[in-house]
Amino acid sequence: MKPRTLLVIAWLGVILYAYPGYMSADSVLQLVQARTGVFGLGHPPLMGVVWALCDAIVTGPFGMLVLQVSCFVAGAYLLLRHSMSERAAAAVTLALCWFPPVLADLAVIWKDTQMTAYLVLGIALLTSPRRGVRLGGLALLSLATAMRYNALAITFAPVVLLFVWNPVHRWFVRYPLAVVAWIVITVTPAVVNDALVSERAYLWHDSIALFDLTGTLRYAPDLPDTAVRDALAGTPLHATSDLQAAARTTPPGPYAASYGTGTYVPALWATTFQLFDPPTTMQQRDAIAAAWRRFVPAHLSAYLTYRWHVFREVIHLGDHHIPSAVYASFTDSLDRAGSAARIGHNAVSSHLQRWLHRAMAWIASSWLFRPWLYLALSLILLPLGRDRIVFALALSGIANEAALFVLAPTVDYRYSIWLVVATLIVTASLVAGRSARR
Repeated sequence: MKPRTLLVIAWLGVILYAYPGYMSADSVLQLVQARTGVFGLGHPPLMGVVWALCDAIVTGPFGMLVLQVSCFVAGAYLLLRHSMSERAAAAVTLALCWFPPVLADLAVIWKDTQMTAYLVLGIALLTSPRRGVRLGGLALLSLATAMRYNALAITFAPVVLLFVWNPVHRWFVRYPLAVVAWIVITVTPAVVNDALVSERAYLWHDSIALFDLTGTLRYAPDLPDTAVRDALAGTPLHATSDLQAAARTTPPGPYAASYGTGTYVPALWATTFQLFDPPTTMQQRDAIAAAWRRFVPAHLSAYLTYRWHVFREVIHLGDHHIPSAVYASFTDSLDRAGSAARIGHNAVSSHLQRWLHRAMAWIASSWLFRPWLYLALSLILLPLGRDRIVFALALSGIANEAALFVLAPTVDYRYSIWLVVATLIVTASLVAGRSARR
């Protein structure tokens, strides 16, 4: 088959599986924001702007689905084309699009998949010999950065290693210019998102900071209640006594406090709101930030221990059970009727889609959906990346997980989708490169 035919098959396969596009509660809320122009509550406003433009052409999620699948197919092909023939690159792109751990996320309208699609195409465009195309790649990477907080770590290696303003520049000019370019594409979307926000959210203060305080207190050495109370002064404490014991005890509920069962993180969240009440004022949020600065650096070993437990569950290392990473609902699965009415959109899966969903749900419990395997493979392949593109992709995927070590609030598989995609492209490129040398 011709490369173009293979790429069309790859694109159509994803569309056939996902049409008209799956949406979770987050997706429904973002579509509402796109239509009302009221952005906030922790969702990237620039994604809402993009969705508003797509919704003006094709109402609902289909425009966004076409956008993310098209960017992904084009970017993957262009990246793979550097290390193999056009036909081989198209065939590998098809396999990549249909690979269940990729397809499961590529089918859903999430900021994670939007980010991944823009990353793939943006990095591919950075390798163009034409400056205008390279600048277009920077623009796409800036848009990817607007989608998720961890994108700034992901884009650093590709931009610094691959972006060239002028090929005649020596390294001492080229790399500083690339660093400046990375700063620009990182700061610009943050400024734009901040300007578009109508309802400001304090995600770090209201969630991750409290989570960090609870986790660090859990693994800190035994402390007197007065010392803990002084360290947490001004924060909205729910517990009134035995504060460290409250941080070490999971309240009664559906979550076991055992480690390695896939329930450690939700159990710790339940513990967090046994220790704290949700903050309601800026004074309380300022106190939370001050408590974090006092307590976490003072007990760094306890903090790292708690974060390792979270990260181990994020990458599903040692879990006995992997929660399903497959989302196959056209509205909020917890409120199908209400969310469908809210956005004026609903759809029903075809017989073929239902069969594919059952197959995907079965595969989703397999080792293919364990991110630690892709992380380990990236670390192994990193020293073999003599090609600048391969090396940049491997570093980028590893940086994604490094950011999650510090910032992951839950264990969603979609947080690691960029690691999976980058690792698969790196692996295919290295295999093709070795075969060509032989």
